[in-house]
Amino acid sequence: MRGQGKVALEWTLACVFHNLRRLPRLMTIKTQNITSRFCTLWAPSGSRMFERIVSIEAASPGEGKSASTGMRVGWGVAESPFGLCSLGWSGRRICHLAFYDQAMAGMPDKLRVTWPNADFSKNDRAAKEWIREIFARKSAEHIPVFVRGTAFQLNVWRELLRIPRGSVATYSNIAAAIGIPGAYRAVGTACGSNPVAWLIPCHRVILATGAISGYRWGAERKRSMLAAEAWAASRRVLSVCE
Repeated sequence: MRGQGKVALEWTLACVFHNLRRLPRLMTIKTQNITSRFCTLWAPSGSRMFERIVSIEAASPGEGKSASTGMRVGWGVAESPFGLCSLGWSGRRICHLAFYDQAMAGMPDKLRVTWPNADFSKNDRAAKEWIREIFARKSAEHIPVFVRGTAFQLNVWRELLRIPRGSVATYSNIAAAIGIPGAYRAVGTACGSNPVAWLIPCHRVILATGAISGYRWGAERKRSMLAAEAWAASRRVLSVCE
């Protein structure tokens, strides 16, 4: 186990410092401002950072409508370190998280379509509390996400959870990891269909060229997320090495 731990630490160090070398290219002025807000929230002076434990609970496409029958879903809109976002939850399970560049007129269409028979109630105050908990990472508390997807999408989303914070993977890497090496385009489509941004980290997948593009919620936001995570991971590695 000690040998495995050493290998894991060396791999983490390599990933982190590779990404740190790329930060100047990642960070535009706008990205720097967003990342600064994130770092202030995530790791104020003297606090400890934790890797969020996320698991996926799923309803099959055929179960979608029946699974939402009698399901109570709270939803709301709140500011996050990466801009305005909408959030949906059922009990302690997150079932929706999306980002926006401007104020919304009403409930996100995607949330209503995914869970058509649910009983929805808007609560922006609760959404704000949830968003702070999700992004602050003051504890390692487990957060389950409840999603609806095909078997292929679920395999991709679960594989995304295996990408360490501060690291990236390519679409081809993910396709190979789920046992379908030639399905990198389908992997990209599955990432684009991710219903729970950030917690299911599709932002950690990049092109084989290293280019940062194709993110459903904007390339600039994706750059900010990667830069912030590289910074946070570097702090974690340094604390382990002390």
